[in-house]
Amino acid sequence: MSGDSLIGQGGLFDVEGGCTSPTSNQQADGGSIPTSPLQISAKDLIVFRIPMSMADKYSIEKHYLHRTAKNSKIAFGVRTKHDTILRGIAIWGAPVAKINQKVYMELRRMFLEDSLPKNSESRVMSICIRQIKRLFPNVRLLISYSDLSMGHRGTIYKASGWIDMGVIKGDKKGGWGTTHTRHKRVEFSDKRKWAYPI
Repeated sequence: MSGDSLIGQGGLFDVEGGCTSPTSNQQADGGSIPTSPLQISAKDLIVFRIPMSMADKYSIEKHYLHRTAKNSKIAFGVRTKHDTILRGIAIWGAPVAKINQKVYMELRRMFLEDSLPKNSESRVMSICIRQIKRLFPNVRLLISYSDLSMGHRGTIYKASGWIDMGVIKGDKKGGWGTTHTRHKRVEFSDKRKWAYPI
């Protein structure tokens, strides 16, 4: 899977406060340099805020749903400390469920390249949570859903200390057996709900 260069985006700062220095990830003919498995550890990853437009573009291209996440509030990019190639994203926003929007926030999209090392998801999740606590002090609970139809069992949530809230059954009428409804384009498969108090 090829990486995406941050060249030309400008104004990007990692969450630890250092400014990135974008570099190109293209060959002389303009094609992307293929990404090979990286000989790094999860501690070599840097998580930083990115424009929502960049996150949406990456999500449409890489995430299995291939579309943007509505009502998003903040997006993080993932790179290694060795380059500035965008290797993943995490988009957080208002919950789709009709619950208190001020104290809840939902992980709407997350994608990391397969080339990233073991435990990358847990590290990215941990940094995102720390930043959300700082930037959104009113938020008290994070929620997310793992799509059982895609074989997503919630391994990264378990590893990161999230609470398993059980399976929400899908239906063909546009709901998940709850009082809220989902966007008409969402596949209404069974989902496992996860929660993380902060």
